[in-house]
Amino acid sequence: MKPPRIALFDSGVGGLSLLNYLNQNLSGVTFLYYGDNANSPYGNKTKADIFSLAFDRLLYLSTFNPSVVIFACNTLSLTTLNEMSKLFDFPILGVFPPVESLMKNDCRTVLLSTQRTSEFYSSVSGLEVHPLLTLAGDIENNALSLSKICLTKHLKYIKEGMDNLILGCTHYLLLKNEIVDHLKPRKVYDGASNTLNMLAKYLQNLKTPVNHLENQIYFIGNSASFNKKIWFSVVKNIKI
Repeated sequence: MKPPRIALFDSGVGGLSLLNYLNQNLSGVTFLYYGDNANSPYGNKTKADIFSLAFDRLLYLSTFNPSVVIFACNTLSLTTLNEMSKLFDFPILGVFPPVESLMKNDCRTVLLSTQRTSEFYSSVSGLEVHPLLTLAGDIENNALSLSKICLTKHLKYIKEGMDNLILGCTHYLLLKNEIVDHLKPRKVYDGASNTLNMLAKYLQNLKTPVNHLENQIYFIGNSASFNKKIWFSVVKNIKI
């Protein structure tokens, strides 16, 4: 039996952080990575534009006969996953910030996200939502030189020292250590572990033989060579 073929779809390089996490915690699977770098970031686009981009890219991914597709992007997961799951015959999983589980009256919980993601959580009582309009784009444009990014510019209005910090964009995970150093939260969270749990449960239901072979990773699409370069030179050895 062939190993499961898991396709990750992101607006650009951010989803490489999720690929890294899944690759570190799974074995014996084939990963396909598609980054739509030419249209990155998605977080500031209209919902109609995101829907159109998602549909077209899923049509492309369907030609690879994926076992499952993962939206490696919080914006995609929140805006289009339910609709797209009804239009395609393969399962689609997403990545979501763990907001609900962290909401406690005696804690200060801060969510950093794109504009589109922030709209889903702006009405959550007690949650401090900060849409960072340009950080994902800054990371995308400086993927080979992340040290050039001035986090003070993006985070200057956020008071440090929160109980819980949620990174609600997979791009932000590429600067996780730097963001934590800047804001000094007691704990930091993202949606990667929840995605891993959902994927592991799905793979278990497939009843594929468990093996410990090294994962196979392929980069596809017009930006395949660029994303492969970022993977090997920047992301692969980062501990997410």
